[in-house]
Amino acid sequence: MRILILEDGSRAADELARVLRRQGCAVELARSTDLVARAAAMDGYDLLILDPSLTLGDSTRLLQALAEPRTHRLVHGPLVIDVDAHRAYLAGEPLALLPREWAVLQVLVAHADRVVSKETISRTIANSGKPMSANTVETYVSRLRAKLERAGLRIRTVHRVGYMLEADAQVAA
Repeated sequence: MRILILEDGSRAADELARVLRRQGCAVELARSTDLVARAAAMDGYDLLILDPSLTLGDSTRLLQALAEPRTHRLVHGPLVIDVDAHRAYLAGEPLALLPREWAVLQVLVAHADRVVSKETISRTIANSGKPMSANTVETYVSRLRAKLERAGLRIRTVHRVGYMLEADAQVAA
């Protein structure tokens, strides 16, 4: 879970961030409402925690900025997925994907650098409540590998666990 905390530099906010990080959350601290509005609009956080001492004007301005429509994008190295437009780009070029490839890729990017089991992929993109077979998941992962490797992305198999989308060290730098 990605969490953004707007705080005034207090020890309580630092401690909250430390505890949340220990629980596996990605936490960022921001010290101004302008910074929060920009960061939240760009990065798509799952949760925004606001300092209760915000003035009414600051709170109103922040809520207006956050309410502006924006696109939902997933980014991993040279791969950009525009979820709202249902388009993917690899190194700036459009990436042609079949519907099931799109769905598998979206799951992998949403969990980038973490292992995702075949069962999780299957259940997440189940068609009419019926999960895909493990062999079908393997087929779509194989097709995605062929499309992504040219840009330095790879889908690594973690034996008996699942798959992990990774960027080569050169691409990630």
